[in-house]
Amino acid sequence: MALTKVTSNLTSFDSLLVDSDNTNTTITIESDLDGSSNFSSGIDFVREGEAKGSRIESVRDASAGGVGLKFLTTADNAAEVSGTLTEQMRLDRSGNVMIGTTTASGKLNVNGDINFLGRIRPSGTGGNGSKTAPSICPGYDNDSGFFQPSSNVLAMSLGGTERVRYSGGDSTFTSDEDVITNFYNGAGSNTGWGGNVAGYFASVRGGTNTPMYVSHSSTGSGEFINFLQSTTSRGTISYNGSVMVYGGTSDYRLKENVVDLPNATTRLNALRPVNFDWIETGENSEGFLAHEVQAQVPYAVQGTHNELYTEDGVGEEQANLVGEPKYQQVDYGKLTPLLVKALQEANAKIEALETRIETLENA
Repeated sequence: MALTKVTSNLTSFDSLLVDSDNTNTTITIESDLDGSSNFSSGIDFVREGEAKGSRIESVRDASAGGVGLKFLTTADNAAEVSGTLTEQMRLDRSGNVMIGTTTASGKLNVNGDINFLGRIRPSGTGGNGSKTAPSICPGYDNDSGFFQPSSNVLAMSLGGTERVRYSGGDSTFTSDEDVITNFYNGAGSNTGWGGNVAGYFASVRGGTNTPMYVSHSSTGSGEFINFLQSTTSRGTISYNGSVMVYGGTSDYRLKENVVDLPNATTRLNALRPVNFDWIETGENSEGFLAHEVQAQVPYAVQGTHNELYTEDGVGEEQANLVGEPKYQQVDYGKLTPLLVKALQEANAKIEALETRIETLENA
């Protein structure tokens, strides 16, 4: 069956059925204009007794960039009666889709609010394929947007430079193209900051500038940083109105089996104060060797003599330190009780000698 022309005597029908044995069945709307002319033809959707309600229109117009298809609707009921149609979307001959705009700068062009954007797949890569250029660009800059550089990684680029990366629960913010992949461990040179849901936080600033700035909005005393284990406070950094106080928990209600410190003078005399140069800077200084202090005041030293980092003993931010020295640390403040007690013992001996001398002089 072939339907070649509808006469003027056939003005309306409820439905049109095209039943063909051909592989490709089409309905053709043909214009008698020559091939050099601009033309438009379309299908109107009309409610009986009223003007056009909506239209699908095919357009060839050199001045409009060779538009392919236009989709038009009425804006409201009043417009439907008057026959006023407003273009809502167009598809040009290059395959560009325009919604709310007549200008194409890419395959999908939207002017207006988008309440939900489902999925845009990079061309030729599938849903999770690699892509070096942004997959979703908000506009203005084709080098700025969201992209997926590898599986299970989502990144954001600004002006062609990666700034934010989400990977395996981590989020990283950087100021250059090389991201901080394992959070700053003292060996890296990238600048930026980041944190993850596991509790890691990294802050890296160029040169010797301050990497962290903590401030109160007012003056007077107050805490700046509180260190806790679970909900139990272990220490604070605070200001008491005149000086900074670096305090660890020392309340008597947390202690038992309290006795006076014995043999302070003997233990103090066993310590070896030394003068030395730092290998890294060559700077001359004075202090102690950690393992020697540990023998007399073990609670003042952190770490083990000649210890190395092992795979079982490092977190993800120190993975590249396996096999490297894990240096001991001395808390010089922990020597204070020993110093005070040794001074008290010395004062007691001095007072005893003074009393003896006074007795001999008065004899």
